[in-house]
This record gives sequence, C-alpha cells and structure tokens, in this order.
Amino acid sequence: DLSRNELTAISKRTFRGLTALKSLHLDGNQLKCIDEKALEHLKSLEVLTLNNNNLTYLSLEAASVARLHTLRLTDNPIVCDCRVARLSASVRAAGILGVGA
Repeated sequence: DLSRNELTAISKRTFRGLTALKSLHLDGNQLKCIDEKALEHLKSLEVLTLNNNNLTYLSLEAASVARLHTLRLTDNPIVCDCRVARLSASVRAAGILGVGA
C-alpha cells in the first residue's frame, strides 16, 4: 500500500521485478503521471486503486493487465477525450469487471 505518500509520478522502472504483486493501492497521492510502461511488469496485478490523485489520463495495455479485475479512479480530473476511449477499450479487452471512476 503506497497510499498517501505524496507521490507525483510513477516511472516505467518503479515496479520492475514485482511480477507477483497482486494488489496496488496508490490512493491519496498527488499523482499526475504514470508512465505508459509502468504497469507492464505487474503480470499478477488483480487490484489497482488510484483514487484521489491528479490523474488526467491513464494508459492501460490489455496485455499488461491481463489479471486485473478491479480498477478504481474516483476523484481524479480525468479529461474526457479520445484517450479515455482507448482506456475504455483496454478495460473491456482485459475483462476488468470492477471499474470505479
């Protein structure tokens, strides 16, 4: 649980080597940027919570989050543009059931 640690960004190397991690909670930080490759190492990730941050966009590749079943994005200033459509398509392709925004 990395909630409430005043994190502002997640780089592509942050989670390298954590292939067995199943649950990642990043709520209540100041996250503005999560590198598009940051989650690709988390092959076992099932739950990702990003509530109460400053995210305007989130990139999820379906192959990178194949086991993810819960995604929480509540209270983020997500910008509704074509990137949100790609996020929605990735969520559907990955079969993520519990999505909160």
